[in-house]
This record gives sequence, structure tokens and C-alpha cells, in this order.
Amino acid sequence: MVEPLKNHWTTHIGQAAGHPAAFVIVIVYAVLWLIFSPATFEWNAVATLAVFMMTLFIQRTNRRDNLALHAKLDELLRVDGDARSELTQLDEQEPEAIEQHRHEEVRKAADRPIRVLPVPHFVAISTAFAIAQLAKFVVISEEVTSKGSDTAG
Repeated sequence: MVEPLKNHWTTHIGQAAGHPAAFVIVIVYAVLWLIFSPATFEWNAVATLAVFMMTLFIQRTNRRDNLALHAKLDELLRVDGDARSELTQLDEQEPEAIEQHRHEEVRKAADRPIRVLPVPHFVAISTAFAIAQLAKFVVISEEVTSKGSDTAG
């Protein structure tokens, strides 16, 4: 039986687009275009190359942000004693496998009873303060609205 590829080819292309060598490829492409077909290298050629470069910049930025986020999450999983170690390798899976994992976890979570965590006192106090402020705002708004309707009539 043929062993499936570790990653899908689209994953490899996406990773390659975030690599600095991708910028070199676009520059070499532009130089070759200038050498072999200078007559067609007009403003639309520059626009095409600019789109290529911006796409690579966006891909690189997204890849950097994604890798940093995964490093932070891996650290949180590492320090949490209740976390499962297999979650640290989840980002190496294909998107379809990750989606399947998430659906399974949501299904499991729906079957579990809800665990209520204790609320720190400062959160309860600040929430109560926010509700009191909102109640004051509603009362003031109602007073202003009723005064406005008294003068209109």
C-alpha cells in the first residue's frame, strides 16, 4: 500500500510562499522578463510584479504571526497540567484533519456538563459597578426622553 504524503502539496506551496527565497524568485522572474521580452515590460508588468510581491509579503506576515501564535499556545499547553500533549502537534496536520478534530471536540464538549469557574471578587465588583452605571444611564436617558416629550406636546 502506498503511504500517503505527510502534507498536501498545497500546504508545501503555502509554506514556500512565506519563505524569503520566494522574493528572489519573483525578482529573477522580473529580470528574465526584462531580458527576453523588454517590449512587453510595461506598466501592467510592473503592476503584476507588485501584486506578486504584495502577495508574498502578506503570506510571510501571516506565516510569521501564525507561527508565533502556535509557539505561545504550545507554551500554554506545556505548562497546563490538564492539557493533552497531542495538541501541540495539531498545527502540523492538514486543515481538514484540524477541522475534523475541532468538530470532535465540540461534540465531546456538548456531552459534558458545564463547569462553572469561581469568579474573582474584583470581577464581580467591577461587573456590579458596570451594571449600576448602565442602570443610571438608562434612568437619565428615560428622564431626558420624558422631558423632551413633555415639551413637544
